[in-house]
Amino acid sequence: MLNTRKIFRGRPKALWESALGHRLLEAQLATLATHVRRLHGNTALWVGETPEPAQLLQQCMVRDSLYLTTAAFGAAASDSASIGSPVLEMPCLNGELDALPFAKHQFDGIVLHHALERSVDPRTGLREAARVLAPGGRIVIAGFNPVSLFGLRRGYAEWVSDPFSARRFVNPLRLFDWLELLGFALEAKPAYVDYRLPVLPPQSLHKVTAWISSRKGGWPAAEWLKRTPLGGMMIVSAIKRALPLSLVRSNNNPRSRLAPIGYSKVTELRLATKERS
Repeated sequence: MLNTRKIFRGRPKALWESALGHRLLEAQLATLATHVRRLHGNTALWVGETPEPAQLLQQCMVRDSLYLTTAAFGAAASDSASIGSPVLEMPCLNGELDALPFAKHQFDGIVLHHALERSVDPRTGLREAARVLAPGGRIVIAGFNPVSLFGLRRGYAEWVSDPFSARRFVNPLRLFDWLELLGFALEAKPAYVDYRLPVLPPQSLHKVTAWISSRKGGWPAAEWLKRTPLGGMMIVSAIKRALPLSLVRSNNNPRSRLAPIGYSKVTELRLATKERS
């Protein structure tokens, strides 16, 4: 069992290659595309495990895009991009989110697609993303929600080998606090998607679910559930605030230099003139 868990730790793409992974990508694609289209500027960085959703960068107003993947799959992704594969049409680079090989304020937009949960320290990874993002730039974060049914499966994966075993889900409230401390402001209300079971249901249950969804008005309980932050995945978009030029209040008051000099009163001046005469 330990060897199997190591396989999953070394192959993060195993989840996205499965039928469940395809369902998750399809569920978040529309919401993710809405936030990615708001990116603009000269350069954008996409950090993720699978290159398919990174094609969304072609729909935003960014001149150049770069895809950064883990060392385990960087060579394969680079090979596919070099031969002009339709899967990924942008330069690829191997690296880790915890130590991005970029200069400060180099990108105008960053997308972390399930990258924080694969990071050794999510706080360090988010701090690195804030370092390379220019003031006024946007960051889009997509990840699994621990306060959901997928959070229960993550607890199950602690004891049984599973594609979620090597993932560390980030609590939304903690993520919002980190963004605030790093100088980010939420651009829109966080979105939560996919309220279904974290497994593929049997074919019979799938038919029942499709029949309920096709009914006029749908299922009222399902509509109410979609208004709660209990979706399996969350998508957050934030803007990095531009810092002021100086945070230290100056003690030099320019008005003090222009203050008028005190002169003697007119009566005193007249008395002095009489005494001289």
